[in-house]
Amino acid sequence: MSVARLAALIASEVGGPGAAHREDARAVREDWSAIAATAAAHRLSAVAVRAIPRTPHPETNPGISALRSDARGTAAKALALIAPLQELVAALDAREIPHLLWKGPGLAVQAWGDLGARDCSDLDLVVAPGDRRRAREAAGALGWSPVAAMSPAPEAAILRGRGAWELQHGSHATPLAL
Repeated sequence: MSVARLAALIASEVGGPGAAHREDARAVREDWSAIAATAAAHRLSAVAVRAIPRTPHPETNPGISALRSDARGTAAKALALIAPLQELVAALDAREIPHLLWKGPGLAVQAWGDLGARDCSDLDLVVAPGDRRRAREAAGALGWSPVAAMSPAPEAAILRGRGAWELQHGSHATPLAL
C-alpha cells in the first residue's frame, strides 16, 4: 500500500485535505494487514488506528490487532518521555529561559490532541542562541550529557545558533536535541 492511499484512509475517517478521496479509502480499508504494515513503516500507526471504529468486527481482524498493538506501543513510549521532558521544561521555566517543544510529543498534543499520536525517536527543544549555554547548564544539572565529545569549533557554532547539542540521559534511551 502506498503512503498516499494510507493518507486517504486516515483523512476519510478523521477529516482533512485528503477527505475528498473517501472512495479510494473505502476500497483499501479491507486490507488491514497492508494498512498496519504501511502505517508502522511510516510511524503513523497511532494516527491510522483512528480509522478503525467504522470497520465491522475490528476485534477479529489480525491487521487491526497489529495496528492497535503498534499504536499502544507508540503511546507507551510517549508516556515514558513525558517525565524527563516535564522536568527539563520546569528547569528552563525556573531559570526564565524561553523554549519551544519541537516535533515529538509536543506536536502530537498540539496537532492531534493525543500524546501518543506521533512516534518520535528523540526530543527536540529549541531555545534562543543567547539562552543556549544556560539551557545546556539546566539540562546538565538534571543529568543530561553530550552523546559525544565536541571540539570547540562546533560548540561555538551551536552557541551562535547553528546546530544542536545531542544530549543523553542515563535513565532513558531517547536523546534530546537542544
